[in-house]
Amino acid sequence: MKNTKLRHHFERIFIRPILHTVFPKWCRSKVMKFRMKIKLFSFPIKYSFHKGNVEIGSRLCVFVSYQPRGILPTTWKYLQHLKENLGYSVVLLSNCQLQKKDIPALQSLCVEVIERDNIGYDFGAYKDGILRYMEKLGSKFDELETLLIANDSVIGPIYDMSPIHDQMQAEDCDFWGMNDAYAHHNTAGNFATNIRDAVPYICSYFIIFKNNLIKTDIFKTFWKDMVYVSHKYYAIYYEKTLTQYFVNNKFQYSVYIKKEDVIEYLTNNPDCDYSLFTTPYLDFYIPRVWKKYEKYLRFHFGSTNETCPMLTLVHMGMPLMKRCLIERDIVNISIFKAILNMYEKQLTGIITNEEILDEMGLNPRTANSIFKWKKYII
Repeated sequence: MKNTKLRHHFERIFIRPILHTVFPKWCRSKVMKFRMKIKLFSFPIKYSFHKGNVEIGSRLCVFVSYQPRGILPTTWKYLQHLKENLGYSVVLLSNCQLQKKDIPALQSLCVEVIERDNIGYDFGAYKDGILRYMEKLGSKFDELETLLIANDSVIGPIYDMSPIHDQMQAEDCDFWGMNDAYAHHNTAGNFATNIRDAVPYICSYFIIFKNNLIKTDIFKTFWKDMVYVSHKYYAIYYEKTLTQYFVNNKFQYSVYIKKEDVIEYLTNNPDCDYSLFTTPYLDFYIPRVWKKYEKYLRFHFGSTNETCPMLTLVHMGMPLMKRCLIERDIVNISIFKAILNMYEKQLTGIITNEEILDEMGLNPRTANSIFKWKKYII
C-alpha cells in the first residue's frame, strides 16, 4: 500500500507534468486512444458469459460490479430491488472474477452475468454491456422504455426507490440521476473562476436514459466512439463529459437531489447541527446568506454525496450512499455511528444497521477500515 502511494505521488508530481508538456492538451486523447489500441491488440479483453434466468423487459439495467471477495449483502438487496421493485432486467458485468458460489444466485436475478477484465473501469463495462445488447436486441433496443447504468460503489437502497423513480420519470427530461456535481472548468475547458461558469454533471453510479434519447444515433454514437481508458482519471473524465455531450446535443437532464435543494435546506434551517451532517470539505462555518458560501458549494463541494452525505440521507431522502466515504475519511466514523443511532429506524427499512456498519469502508487496505474500527462502533 505504501509503495502504491509513493508511485502515485511520484507520477503526479514528476511524470504527469512532463507528459503534459510533451503532449499538449489537443493531442492527449489521441495518444490515449493509440496506447489503448496497442494494449488491446496485444492483450484483448477476456470475457466469460453466464446466461441468466430472467427475460428482458421494457427496462434494462447495465450493472457494473467489482467485488473479488464475493458479492456483498447490500449489493444483493440492491439487485433484487432493481428487479422486483423497479422492474429492471439486469445485465451484470463484473470487472473481476466472481466467486463461483455467487454465479447461480446472480443468474436467478439477471438476464446475463458477464465476467470481464477490468479494462476501462466502470465506463468500459458500461460500453460493453450497452453495445452487446444494442446488437442482441436489434430494433427492439429502440423500444426500451428506460436504460439504467449503475454500479456497486454505493450502499443501498436505504429507502424504497420506486417513488423517486416515478417522480423523476414524470419530469420533463431525457436522462436523470441521483445527484449532480460540478467540474472545476467551464464549457470552454478553462478553469472556472465563478461557480456559475462551472460545468455540472450527473454522478455516474446511477443514470437513467429515457426512450427518446436511447433510440437516437447520438446516444449510440457516444458509446461506440468511447475509448477504453487506462487510468482512473480518464474514467472520471467520461463521467464529467457524458452529461455535457448530451446537453450539447439539445437533450435535457435532471437530478433527484439538486444543488438548489441543498442550498434551500441550509438556508431554511440555520439552527441545524451541521457538524453531524457535513464533512471536512466544508471547512468553514455555514453562513445563513447564500452569497457568503456560494464559492464553496462546488469547489470544496464536489458533489452532495461527498460534502453532506448524512444531510441528504436523513433529511432529503437520498436512497444511496457512496461506500468510499469512510475509506477516504470523508465521513468521521464516530459521527456516522451517532447518525445511525439517532435515525436507526429511518435508515434501516431495507438494509440493516449491521450491514451498513460492515460495508462502510470494508476494504481492509484502507487506514480507516471497518475491520479496524468495528470494535468501537458496534
